[in-house]
Amino acid sequence: MISVLVAIFALAFFGSAHAADGSGGTLIPETRLGYAEADGRGFKSVCPNIRIDNEVDFGDMERRLLCGDGEQNATGIPWASIPPNQAAYFAKGFLQSRGFHVPRFIQDGDVLFIVRGPDSRLRDFKISGGPETWDPPKRRLIENERLTPPLLDDLQGWSLTQIKNEGYACATVESRADPATGEARVTVKPGSLLKIKRIEDTGDTGLREGALDRYNAFLIGDVYRERLISLTKRRIQDDGFLQTLVLTTRCDEDGVTLVRDIVLGPSRTVRIGVGGSTEEGARVRLIVRRNRIGESASSAQGRVNLSYLNEFVNKQIADASFRWYYLPGENRWFLEPAVIFEHAEETAFESQSVETKALHGWTIETTDGQFALRAGPNVLATYLSRGLGPERSTVTYAELGGRWTTHDFEWFATSPRTGEYVDASVLVTNAEWGANFTAQKLQIQGQKLWHLFHYDPPLFVLGVRFNASALFSPDANVTSDLPIRFLTFLGGESDLRGFDRQSLPLSGIGGLSSASGSIEGRFHKVLFKRVDVFTFLDGGALGRAQFKLDPPIFLSPGTGLRWESPLGVLRGYVAQRFVMDRQATGPDYDRAWRFGFTFGEEF
Repeated sequence: MISVLVAIFALAFFGSAHAADGSGGTLIPETRLGYAEADGRGFKSVCPNIRIDNEVDFGDMERRLLCGDGEQNATGIPWASIPPNQAAYFAKGFLQSRGFHVPRFIQDGDVLFIVRGPDSRLRDFKISGGPETWDPPKRRLIENERLTPPLLDDLQGWSLTQIKNEGYACATVESRADPATGEARVTVKPGSLLKIKRIEDTGDTGLREGALDRYNAFLIGDVYRERLISLTKRRIQDDGFLQTLVLTTRCDEDGVTLVRDIVLGPSRTVRIGVGGSTEEGARVRLIVRRNRIGESASSAQGRVNLSYLNEFVNKQIADASFRWYYLPGENRWFLEPAVIFEHAEETAFESQSVETKALHGWTIETTDGQFALRAGPNVLATYLSRGLGPERSTVTYAELGGRWTTHDFEWFATSPRTGEYVDASVLVTNAEWGANFTAQKLQIQGQKLWHLFHYDPPLFVLGVRFNASALFSPDANVTSDLPIRFLTFLGGESDLRGFDRQSLPLSGIGGLSSASGSIEGRFHKVLFKRVDVFTFLDGGALGRAQFKLDPPIFLSPGTGLRWESPLGVLRGYVAQRFVMDRQATGPDYDRAWRFGFTFGEEF
């Protein structure tokens, strides 16, 4: 049935031949007696009375409309026999829906011969109309595609989304195509630039007024952006908050009203995810979450993360937390107590830890992104069963952290191309709090992406990432008292891809200071219109002293392939390791190649 509707659309969109009497429901084929013997020998049979010169995979409903319906019932009997002119009319629509816009039809007796003709391909696509200052991105990966109604629908919908992202919430578009030249045109009628003036709800959530607004990726009074409306919907659904959320737009002269149609689903969600890499092995994640606790929509969740490569590299993490929104309305302040258990086996150490947190947090939405802040006391108990450091330690420390994420970075999380995030934290402990040392650890990390050349999907994405940490203490020999959490190791996917996971420093004693950075260039979907090609350069250094980096500098250039598969992102790469220090000797510093593979990870 869908194919029939598409065929009808194709006839309406691209135009159709009509009978001499003016009827729009038939098409008179060319009559040529003896065509079957003279020219039609190589034609393929669709059914006894329909033949075609090239293979076309007609569906069951299409075959019924071409060949007749053999069902002896109230529906089938009227369609038991299809005249050749009626079959030609239907066939033209079916072929146009597949990109064959100039078929020929020859009738020899009761048999209809179909000459499929050449397929029409998209040669040129342009957008006209819109604001004078608007420079829409150039659409990629469509050239030479078959000119079909679904392709035109895609171009029209894409163009509408682009202009709505500029603030023209109630813009309209029209599209036309010329099968002969392969040209497609979309004309944009933008209307007025509008701001969001209010939100209206339909449906009862049973929550305090404004509780759902915590997920908004926009502010009342902001210029309307279609992407931010979709991001808001994604936040709510990814969190398992609602079963269905429909956000529709109502335009007035003074702004846009968002109508939020809410359907509540189960308040409990269970999710399972799998992944893997050459440095962590197989990974499994299980999340059980209870949403909408109380009128303020607080939540509780438990998570289990498991990874296993071998007996020396594996990790198991289990945590439970409760997020309590203690203020009414949209207010995004919350208290979040949590308990975390972690068992980690790495090349340099094996440890078990239990951490209890009581963080106070809040989020702040802006026009461009979101700030997430957190602060509170933590108690960390660690047992070191292998490695250098204190065998047992219990530390009470204060944590202060913040994260800035742009809306673009969040929206394109599964296909990074633009935006940035910065994550900073400070850990503070004191000997007067029960620990046997006084120290402060500062850490900042982030990522910045640029979408170059103004294509969509992007042609080239340039990215940089960085990570720096430093530990301060009045005790010059504090290293021997520090638990693993306060030390730094380098190597692997997160920083230096040419070195084994957390294999640096070679001494096995974590560094007090570190700095690492990477630059990566990615050509997006350039192999078979599906696979990315990327190249990178990682660099880093460690320091045994407080806020000081020591030689050597570790470098790791490499290249690889990336595929956004339906099941997740697959990345494979090869990287070389070497050091920039002539005094560094030994096999561990020799140049060597390392192959890596990840499933479910991004740059």
